[in-house]
Amino acid sequence: MHTIVSLLRGINVGGRNKIAMGDLKQTFADLGFVEPVTYIQSGNVVAGTRRANGPALVRTIERGLSDAFGYEARVVVLDLAQMRTVVRQIPKDWDVDDSSMRYNVIFPTSAISPKELRRRVSPKPDIEAAVAGNHALYWSAPFATATRTAMVKLSAHADYGELTIRNLRTTMKLLELMEAHITV
Repeated sequence: MHTIVSLLRGINVGGRNKIAMGDLKQTFADLGFVEPVTYIQSGNVVAGTRRANGPALVRTIERGLSDAFGYEARVVVLDLAQMRTVVRQIPKDWDVDDSSMRYNVIFPTSAISPKELRRRVSPKPDIEAAVAGNHALYWSAPFATATRTAMVKLSAHADYGELTIRNLRTTMKLLELMEAHITV
């Protein structure tokens, strides 16, 4: 049995693609996932599966979500080992309690690597930092200058449809939920 996290992109944002977490959880159960658990309204599902993570699993989830909710679903799926790598690669100077900073973990789909995303976005090193890891791009900036960063314009970027973003606290909580997930 494998524990995975599915990170849905583009739901419950600006009134678009509204999905209740209870319905999302039930859809994952209907797709054969074991003990699905949702976390906050942004589309995070931790579940067990007998299938290994890979393109076939992603297609199954995307097709199931598209059929159930009537939108073109896009997801990033990480297994426990991958999520541990994501958290281990968080820059050492990031502090979850530092309210003066904005810390985002950007998860690209398989269509683009974190390194390629960083290159394409061209961050401004004087006001933001962007570090590519194995499975995510780590972006940070002071809240005071965040509106002037290259990353703030990401929603208009051609690659925006190929990524989903979680803040530092959510990313760490998702790993905690994955590690606590008990499957039969």
